[in-house]
Amino acid sequence: MERRICAYRNYFTDFIASIKEVEARKVFYVLDMLKVQERLSEKFVKQNVVLLFNGFTKKTQKTPRREIDLAKRLKKEYYAEKRK
Repeated sequence: MERRICAYRNYFTDFIASIKEVEARKVFYVLDMLKVQERLSEKFVKQNVVLLFNGFTKKTQKTPRREIDLAKRLKKEYYAEKRK
């Protein structure tokens, strides 16, 4: 069964538009793998849907705090809208 990849609002598409084509191809390659991967962590996949909130170019080993905070905020927004 193939998973559905969904982007929340325009955050992810804005990110893709901001990076080089070669980098975007790498992102889409990984997303294609997520569609068909048999076993994924339950944190990433529920009901055969992968939801994309945002993207950023990671330049260090440590994920910037503001990116973590943004991801948490977008997740809250998404679930708040879904409850309406």
